[in-house]
Amino acid sequence: MKSILVKISLLVVLFLGIDGFAKANETIRYYDITVAGFTIGELKTTRVEKGEITEYEVRSLVSIWFFGTLKIEFTINSIYKNGQFISSQTVSNSNRGVFLSLIEWDGEKYLIDANSYKFTNQESILTPIQFSTAKAFFVEPDSSELFLSENYGLTSPMKKSSDGMVEIQIDGNRNKYFYENGELVKANMQSPIKNYVLKLRR
Repeated sequence: MKSILVKISLLVVLFLGIDGFAKANETIRYYDITVAGFTIGELKTTRVEKGEITEYEVRSLVSIWFFGTLKIEFTINSIYKNGQFISSQTVSNSNRGVFLSLIEWDGEKYLIDANSYKFTNQESILTPIQFSTAKAFFVEPDSSELFLSENYGLTSPMKKSSDGMVEIQIDGNRNKYFYENGELVKANMQSPIKNYVLKLRR
C-alpha cells in the first residue's frame, strides 16, 4: 500500500512539474482594437514554446459599423520549427462570409491556398521564411528579414526606422508596427474594410 502511495505521489509531482513547465513557456498579450479613438474589439495573442516547436495564435473579435453592423472573428494559428515558419491556418468569419487561408512548407516551397475578402492567392513561395504576422506580436523583426502575411500568403520586405517603427506593405495595405524595448506596443493597420489601430493593454 505504501509503495502504491509513493508511486501516486511521484506521478502527481511529475504531472505538476510538467504542467508548470508548459505554463512557463506560454506568453499571452492583449491588444485593444480601436477606430477613430473608439474601442471596437479585442485581440489576444499567444506564444507557446515546446522545444524546437513554437506555436503562435492570434485571435480577435470586432464589431463595427460599415454600411450596417459588421462582426468579424479572426484567428491565425502559425507553427515554427527551429525558427523557420512551417505552416499556418487563418480563418475569418463574418456576416460577409467565411474565408480560410492555408500555408504549408513541403520541404522545398510553401504551398499557398489563401482566401480573404475579395482576394485569392495560390502562388507558391520558394524562399524559407523566418517572420510572419503572428510572430510580430512577440519578436521585433530585423529589417533584413522577409515578412509573410498568413492571411494573404504574400511576402514583403520590411522597412525599419531608428525609433523602432517597422513598415510593411501587403497587397497595397501599408501597416506600421511600433516597438519599445523589443515589445510591440502599437500597430496602425490598413484594411480593405476599415483601417484600425492595435494598442497593447498594459
